[in-house]
Parts: sequence; structure tokens; C-alpha cells
Amino acid sequence: MDTALPELFPGFASGTQSVNGVDIFYRAGGSGPPMLLLHGYPQSHAMWHRIAPRLAEQFSLVIPDLRGYGQSSAPKDDAAHTVYSKREMAADNARRRAANGGEIKMRIGINSGPAVVGNIGSSSRINYTLVGETVNV
Repeated sequence: MDTALPELFPGFASGTQSVNGVDIFYRAGGSGPPMLLLHGYPQSHAMWHRIAPRLAEQFSLVIPDLRGYGQSSAPKDDAAHTVYSKREMAADNARRRAANGGEIKMRIGINSGPAVVGNIGSSSRINYTLVGETVNV
């Protein structure tokens, strides 16, 4: 898998983690409480490159490509189109989070990202989710 964008995320690690049969590409960096940044359609993790360095000053960021986007793998869809549902994309991130030993209580989603964020469960009573929508002007 090509990770040809390191100059967009100086100081960030990159990797791929197999989750639920899908290879999820991600960037990680920073220090502080963990924060998950989810892109929307048709973006990839690269959309966060301008703000990530500033957020990384206060947060440990996890910035994945959702399944089928960017550098993550694209599994074959099924007849009911559940493979690319927001629920499945959320499950990828929840399983990845669990495999890495913790819950991310702060999540930001843009465009279609809020639908994924909304499907990620939380066992904590303290949970911050910021959602946004892109607007063309």
C-alpha cells in the first residue's frame, strides 16, 4: 500500500491495521487525550493535513481513511450494500480502537463523517462529538 503523503503530516506515524477483513490506513500523532478525525465523501484522511499539526499540540490524533477511501482497502460490496454502510465504517473504527487498547472519547466528523461518528458507541458518560457539514460557496 502506498503511503506517499508523509510531507502533509510531518511528525505523524502512518500505518495499516486489518480490522474486520478490511485494511484501514491511518495517521497518528500528537500528545494528550485521544481524538478521532473522520473525513467525509469524497475526501480522505489528507483533508485534515492543515489543522492536524495544531490539534496535535493538545491531542493524540488518529486520522484514518474510511473503508473504500484513500489508502484503505475496498472490499467487494454485497447486494444489500451493507459493506459500505456508515454502521460498518463505524464498526471498523470501534474495533480498531479496541485493538489498540482504548476508547476515543473525542470524535470529529465532516460531511458524511458525522453519520459514521454517530454509529460509534461509547461506554463512557463523557463523550465529545463535533460534527460538521461542508458548504460550497
